[in-house]
Amino acid sequence: MVDTKLDSYLASYTSFNDWLIDRRYQHLRQYFHGKSCLEMGIAEGTGLQYLLEHFDRVTIVDGSAEAVKEV
Repeated sequence: MVDTKLDSYLASYTSFNDWLIDRRYQHLRQYFHGKSCLEMGIAEGTGLQYLLEHFDRVTIVDGSAEAVKEV
């Protein structure tokens, strides 16, 4: 049995999560200073693109070696 409501929820959650990440980095951008930064807990790396736009060097740290390899 396939629950289409769940599929719909997941699609809207992903869109909301992407929106939330975007808003967070738009707000935090005012605090970006210097040429390098540290990103801890990169997960899927969604926010990494924002950091790469502002910093020459971004160091990433995550508890999952696979997450780091995929980014």
